[in-house]
Amino acid sequence: MIHVAVEGRLQGAFHDITERKQAELSLFESKNFNASVIDSLTKLIAVLDVRGVIVAVNEAWRRYAISNGAPESLVGIGIGANYLEVCEKARDSPQGEDARQTEAGIRAVLTGELPEFHLEYPCHTPTELRWFQVTVAPMKGAIGGRLSAIPTSPSASWPRQRFSTVKRAIASCS
Repeated sequence: MIHVAVEGRLQGAFHDITERKQAELSLFESKNFNASVIDSLTKLIAVLDVRGVIVAVNEAWRRYAISNGAPESLVGIGIGANYLEVCEKARDSPQGEDARQTEAGIRAVLTGELPEFHLEYPCHTPTELRWFQVTVAPMKGAIGGRLSAIPTSPSASWPRQRFSTVKRAIASCS
């Protein structure tokens, strides 16, 4: 610390904050690197905290949500949304059993009852048959018990779509 006094008029103190600024820059670069890595993955990824609240999503998640009608803010399915509550609300939908299983699987991984959880479920639209596979696993080295929930992209539907197409073609020939 350097003290400066000029004939009783002005007094000040100066602190060398170089180390702090270097640490801030390193943290900023680390966060950017981590975001770039997760955004480079093609699977839809959401990171949940121990309460089921989404704390991070990747670019694929954001693009997919917006392309399927979500607002650009991702309200309800983006950062800050509670994934477990979304599953609870979906219990009365046609996919209610899958929502219940997903919620139970996430909770089981959170409590350590399961090392990881996998579920394949349908998510059809009026114009497209789609299936997803959700994988829930604890993040390695995570602080605060965060989870990584990774539903695969809709391209995972390809084998099932092909099977459904062939099955319909066979049925129409009968």
